[in-house]
Amino acid sequence: IGLKDEEIEFAMSQEEILNYQSTFLDHSLQYVKGGGKDDNGDEQSPTRSPLGQHSKKQKQSFIPVNKAVTIFSNSGLGRETLGRIWDVVLPHSKAAKLDEVDFTLMMHLIVCASRKGLDVPKRLPRSLRIWREEHKLDVDTDSTNRHRHTLPEYEQTVKSSIEKRIQTMEQEIESLKKLVLSLQKEIRFLKGNAESSIRKSDVRGSLVGRRSSGL
Repeated sequence: IGLKDEEIEFAMSQEEILNYQSTFLDHSLQYVKGGGKDDNGDEQSPTRSPLGQHSKKQKQSFIPVNKAVTIFSNSGLGRETLGRIWDVVLPHSKAAKLDEVDFTLMMHLIVCASRKGLDVPKRLPRSLRIWREEHKLDVDTDSTNRHRHTLPEYEQTVKSSIEKRIQTMEQEIESLKKLVLSLQKEIRFLKGNAESSIRKSDVRGSLVGRRSSGL
């Protein structure tokens, strides 16, 4: 699957993903999807678990939007920029909470804008859409029925695209080298013509001078 240059710029490394997920786990709350009630009638809250790992009763974590906004604001980005990033990750959404996948995508685009100097994209780059589709399956689908997509598969997609881009760039470099050699050859030719013209001009000047002296 080929990825465009600007989409490769937004691709997440494994280290970045782990950092975002660590931040999520530090601030998240949990509930059991389809679970029972405790003695007080509240949803049972099991121990936190990494993304994609579930028991028969699915454990889902989330961060309330007000807490997420506080975390996002620490980036130093303005509200307008954060709002545009929100619209890219969650267009037309008024969600009161963020799951781990959407929080990770928000964090990554914020880092891209605040630390990497990248412009906020108009839509979620394809590399991030691939990652979201793979990991939304892990979060939202029962483990006994889902087809698991793993992080290495995502990284392989990005790696393959980068390698293809590198190969294209190397070909462009070779073409530029040939162009430089051609231009250097042309410059030498022009210099040779110029020097020859100067010598001929000097000879004519010398002959004219001799004739004038003979007169």
